[in-house]
Amino acid sequence: MAPQWADQPYALNTTTEFSKDTSHAAYHVATEMALAHNGMLRGLNSIYIQAPFVPKTDLIAIRDLQTYCQCWCEDVHHHHDAEETNFFPAIERITGIEGLMERNVEQHRAFTPGFEQFEKYVRNCSPKDFDGRKLRGLIEDFAEPLNIHLKEEIDTLRDLDKYDSKQIQSTMAPTQRSRLFAIPAEVRVRIYEYALISNAPIVIEKDEPQPSILRTCRQIRKEAMSIYYTENNFSMTIHQWDGLAAVPFRKLILKYRTNNKVGNLALDLCTGCDVVNFENLMKWTEAYHEDHENVVGLSQNKVRGRDSRAKSLARRVFGTVEAMRSEKWYEVFEVLIVFYDAIFALQQEDSDELADSEEESDSDDDEESESSGGESDESEGQSETS
Repeated sequence: MAPQWADQPYALNTTTEFSKDTSHAAYHVATEMALAHNGMLRGLNSIYIQAPFVPKTDLIAIRDLQTYCQCWCEDVHHHHDAEETNFFPAIERITGIEGLMERNVEQHRAFTPGFEQFEKYVRNCSPKDFDGRKLRGLIEDFAEPLNIHLKEEIDTLRDLDKYDSKQIQSTMAPTQRSRLFAIPAEVRVRIYEYALISNAPIVIEKDEPQPSILRTCRQIRKEAMSIYYTENNFSMTIHQWDGLAAVPFRKLILKYRTNNKVGNLALDLCTGCDVVNFENLMKWTEAYHEDHENVVGLSQNKVRGRDSRAKSLARRVFGTVEAMRSEKWYEVFEVLIVFYDAIFALQQEDSDELADSEEESDSDDDEESESSGGESDESEGQSETS
């Protein structure tokens, strides 16, 4: 499981096959529904993950988790009530096929008994009697049929591409305000915190999409974006020494900072970056000197693996730039030239040592092969003599 997202144990829907297909509204409707379903799945996963780790003596934390579970139940109720009351009937009217969505209604009924037991427990259980392992067991009793439904319904909606596109699009017209927004704002904030805040650094890649909950609707985005970007620590792996690739994400972090609180972004090099790309390194260090707010320097502490001598020295370049922040860039660059020359020399030495090592290894292999061949010939000769 990726530590930053609640994407396990119940797998999310994927939309990459159809989300960008604008040829028919059915694909848009399926994408919107898949994202709504993923919001439910992330909520369920976060409950499942958190439940065993809430201290039994912390009654306030237990009560908070129970409230979170109740809010999740309300969201599921509202979603499926709206489907059965408005969405499914609208689809059947447009297609002219009565009972087209009946299988989806039956799937609602399939997980209802276990879901109701879960809801009863989180509403009625006293915090002092709460058992996280029991809560997990209750989830396991209904999660499979729920998960099946949340995925198969997307296939049903994609198959509507044989009907009138504009009419299919009309089924997504808003019918009723989500019950989530009837909950007090401070409770919604707690829900967002459970869903978005990670104890471990969130490892991101360039152009990685935001969590699906932030793409659900404008109001959630407005209320929750700052929580995600200010309350988490992020880590990005840099390829080809192109530290400027992290600038767009850094700007997002700064955009959503609140009360001077801002999320931290640490950069480290990929495991294949032992060969220094001097052109990118120079661009990176100059930008770091000129725009310290938006450009992040290389972490001074290696995150994993063993640095080559050249890579270790390259880390020190950013420490030098930081120390000379008040100097003109051309003055800084004159100092860095010494580093660049040293890095290049070390890199060449490392390359030569590696080549020598490989030659020795090949030579040893050849000697072993010749030795094995001689022994084999001698053995064959003895065999013929006998």
